[in-house]
Amino acid sequence: SDVYKRQGFPGPALVVPNGVDCAAFRPAPLPAEPIVAFTGSLDYLPNVEGLAWFVQTVWPLVRSGLRNARLLVAGRHPVESVLALQAHEGVEVLGYVESMAEVIQQARVCVVPLRIGTGTRLKALEAMASGRPVVGTAIGLEGIPVRDGTHVLIRDRPEEFAQAIVQLCRDDVTAKVLAGRARQLAEDYDWSRIGGRLIEAVLR
Repeated sequence: SDVYKRQGFPGPALVVPNGVDCAAFRPAPLPAEPIVAFTGSLDYLPNVEGLAWFVQTVWPLVRSGLRNARLLVAGRHPVESVLALQAHEGVEVLGYVESMAEVIQQARVCVVPLRIGTGTRLKALEAMASGRPVVGTAIGLEGIPVRDGTHVLIRDRPEEFAQAIVQLCRDDVTAKVLAGRARQLAEDYDWSRIGGRLIEAVLR
């Protein structure tokens, strides 16, 4: 348009979002076992801080409702404070894994308990693409147009966060409905669709 030309730009800008490979992260049947997964770089401050908050304040409440619940923590470069979280019952720090998709498929629920940081949460997109119900904080799930109770459960208080996890581990219907809707939304972020929209914009 003339506005862009006067500013010295050849045309309108296009924001290309982060995406997910929906072929690599595919839905699989939800396991019955109450396994919770947290994935992400384990030397990244927002992940380290959010995981510590989750394990110290939310996880004991989850375990009080689900005595056999397990938390799998997967990601590269776990710092000492993350490794120390294994002192809590039911917490296993896997560290680097060859396939994050395989870890997510073991999970009944994926969590994104971040309280600081910005940007699109790739861990949330990967869990959603894998057909896993997601519980996260408002900050943890920002950057993706999810709706609480439709695609994910957004909880910021420890008690409510824990209750949401317990609910999804016990309620097959709610867990499957959320997982299905989340997968549909994640498909809008598949790299093939994002790439197609970018090519269309460039060729206009």
